[in-house]
Amino acid sequence: MSTDIHGGIEFRHPHAGTDYYDGEPWVAAMDLWPLYDETDYAAFGCLFGVRNYAGFQPLAPGRGLPVDLSSGMRAQLDSWVAAGDLHSASWVSWAELASMDLAAVPDHFVGRLTWHTKSLPWLRHQQLVSAPWPQEALSAVGVPPADFPGRRDAWSGPTERPCAPTNR
Repeated sequence: MSTDIHGGIEFRHPHAGTDYYDGEPWVAAMDLWPLYDETDYAAFGCLFGVRNYAGFQPLAPGRGLPVDLSSGMRAQLDSWVAAGDLHSASWVSWAELASMDLAAVPDHFVGRLTWHTKSLPWLRHQQLVSAPWPQEALSAVGVPPADFPGRRDAWSGPTERPCAPTNR
């Protein structure tokens, strides 16, 4: 089963906390789904520590939902929380995102694995892999060739799921 990110972008109303503004301090601006169309465990791990197979130091792991979350965003997420379908809830600020070193990678990172299944060819999976490979990657594409870490060419595993490994 795959993991996905659900949520949205909010902004603090410029007049929050003033005498003449009585609305919520945080306002929902947009949902996250238009910003990405793939399951990207490297991003999930780097930002929140979820499916962190590559071993990033997560930027904002397990903070929970903000106490001052907008009512619109809370309405969207509360039903998942109540049903137990939302785990690892967290949030991150624009300042934290802006301060990230986008070139940083964990020392034991050996490449990025990209694959899709025959049943869902439009859904591309990407995962940074470490040595040894995580069991989920092995289950998806099979055992890599013994000399894989030195190879830069594409390899199709025994499950016939195309993948394009990229070594660093």
